[in-house]
Amino acid sequence: MPLTLLGVLIAGLTIYGIFAVSLTKKAQVNGPIQQDIVMGKDLVTDILPPPKYILEPYLTAYQLADRTNLANVNSLVDRFRPLENDFNSRYEHWDKTLPDGSSEACYYGGCL
Repeated sequence: MPLTLLGVLIAGLTIYGIFAVSLTKKAQVNGPIQQDIVMGKDLVTDILPPPKYILEPYLTAYQLADRTNLANVNSLVDRFRPLENDFNSRYEHWDKTLPDGSSEACYYGGCL
């Protein structure tokens, strides 16, 4: 009886030790748990950027619709292109990173 109890105790402590080590590896810095947190934070940052990043393309598009002078139109188009490229690059990044179909749902507010 005492040997059986000792064997159960040793087996239990061994299982507990294996579980503790695996959990520690998951929770360490740059581990899978932190990577999920960072990816979620980055996704929310790209979906809900500060108002400045939303207003700048809107203002530029509004100014483009209102201009008739070709020189002014070209300068506004030149200012708008980097904004469009930034948007497209972040959209492509999340389209590749997230599972299939979830990037569109997240973009339209479904993942929040």
